[in-house]
Amino acid sequence: MNKTPRAQELNAPMLRLARDKGTLADKDLHAFLAAEFDASIGGQPIASVEQMLFSASVNLAKRRLVRYGLLKLDALKRVSITAHGELFLARGLTRLDARVRQHLDEAWLNMQAAAEPDQEPALRELLAASGLEYHPLTGGGALVPLWSRLRSWIIDVRESNGWICLRTHVMALPDKPAARMALVDAAMRANAHLTSWRFSAGSTSQALFLEAEYRADHIDGEDLAGIIFLLRSTAEEQYEALLKVALAPSPLDALEAAFKRSA
Repeated sequence: MNKTPRAQELNAPMLRLARDKGTLADKDLHAFLAAEFDASIGGQPIASVEQMLFSASVNLAKRRLVRYGLLKLDALKRVSITAHGELFLARGLTRLDARVRQHLDEAWLNMQAAAEPDQEPALRELLAASGLEYHPLTGGGALVPLWSRLRSWIIDVRESNGWICLRTHVMALPDKPAARMALVDAAMRANAHLTSWRFSAGSTSQALFLEAEYRADHIDGEDLAGIIFLLRSTAEEQYEALLKVALAPSPLDALEAAFKRSA
């Protein structure tokens, strides 16, 4: 391999592999990417510097794609593409950062708002087969209530372009920029440990959400119920920790208070 690709250069190739080949184990992901960039790397010693650098780039790119919700992990830590990942490819993007993720969030919400009415019956059939309590919305989709130890959750379920999209409000983002940044960063880091649901933060909504996306033809009513019930354990594990981050005093608060006392 003449030049080790940077992690950002692996974003689109990695997403294309997940889209075209389906769910991929980590070793298969590395092997397919190595073959795409330079087939000769497969014959190099496992401890070679080139292969170690390439694996590091792959791991960094994968963590970033999972963190920003373009790839998701299953219980066996295999990766698969999400609707946001497909949108990233469709728009011809290559670099990924928080600004691009916000752009994808807004574009995806606009696509959901413009969903065709004839897609709704499939969603209603899934909800009816799930056995869950749900409340249809006049503009399409439905609201599903869920109760956990700490609080209740209202899940907005919609169908858009062949995807079943689920979203629930977690908490408002703090007003102070430092606290907001700390909360969003903690939520994005938590995504690396989640398998179905993941956190997102929209620039216009000023709120933190949990969301999940599944292809409509890959799930049935029982699967949908399992995905929604999984929110309960996901939320119980993460909500308390994120709430502490959101409410934690900033070091600057103490400095500001001390300055006011001395004034």
